[in-house]
Amino acid sequence: MSRPPVPQAPAPAGSHLGLYALLVVAAVALLFRPALEGGFLDWDDKVNFLDHAAWRGLGREQLAWMFTESYNGPYQPLAWLTLGLDYSLWGLDAPAFHAVNVAWHACTGVCVLFLARELLARVLPAASRAHVELGALAAALFFALHPLRVESVAWITERRDVVSGPFYALCLLFWLRHAARADARWGRDASLALACFLLALLGKGIGFTLPLALFVLDVWPLRRVSAARGFAGLGRVIGEKLPFLALGLLFAWLAWRGQAALPKAMASLEQFPLGPRLMQAWYGAAFYAWSTCLPLGLSPFHPQPDVVRALDARYVLSALGLLLGLTLAWMGRASALLAAFAVYAILVLPVLGLVQTGPQLVAERYSYLSCLPFALLAGGLLVQGLESRPAWRVPLLAGALAALGALAFCASRLVPVWRDDHALWQRVRAVYPDSLTVVRKTAVLEGKRIQEIADAGLRARELRRALEVVHEDTRRLDARSTTDEPLRDTALMTTEAEYWRALGEVEPEQAAAHFERAHQLLSEVLVLRQERGFLLEEALSNLGILACTLGRWPEAVERFREWARIAPQDANAHLCLGQALVQAGQHDEALLALQRVLQLAPASREAWVELGIVHEHRGRPAEARAAYESALRIHITNQLPDDTVLLDARAGLERLAQPIPPPPPR
Repeated sequence: MSRPPVPQAPAPAGSHLGLYALLVVAAVALLFRPALEGGFLDWDDKVNFLDHAAWRGLGREQLAWMFTESYNGPYQPLAWLTLGLDYSLWGLDAPAFHAVNVAWHACTGVCVLFLARELLARVLPAASRAHVELGALAAALFFALHPLRVESVAWITERRDVVSGPFYALCLLFWLRHAARADARWGRDASLALACFLLALLGKGIGFTLPLALFVLDVWPLRRVSAARGFAGLGRVIGEKLPFLALGLLFAWLAWRGQAALPKAMASLEQFPLGPRLMQAWYGAAFYAWSTCLPLGLSPFHPQPDVVRALDARYVLSALGLLLGLTLAWMGRASALLAAFAVYAILVLPVLGLVQTGPQLVAERYSYLSCLPFALLAGGLLVQGLESRPAWRVPLLAGALAALGALAFCASRLVPVWRDDHALWQRVRAVYPDSLTVVRKTAVLEGKRIQEIADAGLRARELRRALEVVHEDTRRLDARSTTDEPLRDTALMTTEAEYWRALGEVEPEQAAAHFERAHQLLSEVLVLRQERGFLLEEALSNLGILACTLGRWPEAVERFREWARIAPQDANAHLCLGQALVQAGQHDEALLALQRVLQLAPASREAWVELGIVHEHRGRPAEARAAYESALRIHITNQLPDDTVLLDARAGLERLAQPIPPPPPR
C-alpha cells in the first residue's frame, strides 16, 4: 500500500513589488501629465535657464561651470548635468524639461516603495509579506501623489529636488541593510549608502543633516543603541557616521557660501530679529506636518507677513500645537510617531527660517525630503491595522484608497497652477488676497499680460478694469494702515502710473490727460521715496522715461542725470542719459555719457547705435560707420533676433552710404 501524502505548508505568496512599482510610475505619470503643458516661468526659470547659457550642453566649459559655480545660490552640479543633457537633446523645449522632472519623481516614488518595504519588514517582522508590500505601496503613493510634491515636480527650477530624491531614499535603504547585519562592519551596503548620500548632495545639498537622521534610525526602530543596554556600541555607531558627517558639513558650507554670495539673500538680525525667526521656525515645523495631514491652502508662494511680530497668533498656536502633540505622543509611548517626527525635524531644520534666505514664510518644496518619514509612518499604520484587525481588511484598504484618491485629486488641482505666471500668481492671490507683496506682483503681471493683447479696444477695456482693481487694492490696504495716514504704497502707485501710460497709447484722443496722470503719480512716488529714505533709482528712471514719452527732453535729461549721479556704475542710467541728450540736441555731452556706457558695458548695442547717431550729427562719418558696424557685429556674434536696434544700425549705415543729411532727433 502506498503511504498517504504528507500535508505540505502552503507556499508563501509571491511578491507583487514589481507590479506595485509599475503602478507607482503610472500614477505619477497620470497625475503630472498636465505639467507637460507648462513653460518656463518668470519665477526663477527665466533667471536660471533663459537669461544665461553657461549650463547649455555637456562640453568641457559647461561641465567646469556646473561643478565650480553656485549659480543663483545653490550648489547643484548633478541637477545641472541633467539639465545640460536635456538641452543637448531637446534645446529649450519646456515640455521636455517638465517630462524629465516627472520621470525623476516617478523614480523617487519607486525608490520609496523599496525603502518602505525594507523598513516595514524590520519594524513589523511578524507581518505577512503581502501586508508589508501593501503598506509599502501605500507609503510610496502617499509620498508621490501628495499635493506638497507638486511644486518640486511641476516647477523646472526644482529639478534639484527630484534629482536628489532617489538617492536620499536609496541611502536610507542601504543603511537599513547595513544596520541589519549582525557584525555591522563597514561593508558594501554602508559604502553604497555613502555613495548615494554624495549623489543626493550633488543634486541638492539641503539634506546635509541626513547623518543625524541615520542616528535616529539606529535608536529606533533598529535599536542598535538604547539606554536599557547601557548605550553599548555608541562609539561604533557614531564612528561609522563620521564619513557622512564630513560630507554633510562640506555641503552645508557650500550651501552657505552660495547663499551668502547673493545680494540681500540672507536677512541680517537687524532686518529680521531672533524672536521672529524662532517663531517662524515653529510655524514652519507645524505647517509641513499639518499640511501633510490636511493639505489645504497650498500656494506656490507663502509670503512673509507685511508686519512681522514674534507673538503673531499663527506662530504661537503652531508652537503650542506642536508641543501638545509631541507631549501626547511621548505620554502614549508612540515610538514610531516620535521617531518619524524626530527625523522630519532634523531634515527640515535647515529651511525653517533660522537663516532667512528669501521673502517666503514657508515653501512647499522644502517638504520633498523632510516629509518622507510621514509617508513611511502612514504605510506602517496600514500594515499594523491589517495585521491586528483581519476582519477590517476591506474597510482599511478602501479607506487607504479613498485617502490616496483625495490626495491625488487635491494635487491634480494644483498641477495646472504651474502652467504660466498668470495662473501661478492668481493662485497665490486667491490664498493671500491681502498680502502687499502679492498684490504688487499680481498688478505688475497683469500689466504685462494686457500689453500682449493685440486688439487696442480690448486692451483699453482690460487696462481700465486693471485700474479699478488697483484702486480697490489701494483702498483696502489704506484701511489696514496702522496710522492715520494712508499707506500710499509706492510700488502700487508706480504700477498704476504704468497702466495710465499704456492707456494713453491705445486712447490717442485722451493720451495727453492719461500721460499727465501717470506723470503726476510718478512725481508723487519720487517725493514719497525721498521722504521715506528709499532708493530713488527706479523712480528717477520711470519719471525720466515718461518725460521722454511726453517729449519733455530737458526734464528727461535732469532725471537721468540724477539717476546716473547716484548710480555711477549702472550702464542703463548712462545709456538713458545719453539717449535723452541726443534727443535734446546736446551731442557733446551725449558723447561723454555714451562713452561711459561702453566702459561699463562694451557689448551694449544700443550705446553703439546712439554713438553712431552722435558722430553723424558731429560730421564724423567714419566714426559713425564704425559704431554702427560694432552694433551689427555684436548682434551677429550673439545670434540675437531682429529688433529695432538692428534696424537702427542698418538704417545708419544706409544713410552713410548716401549723401543725405544726418537724421533728425527721434
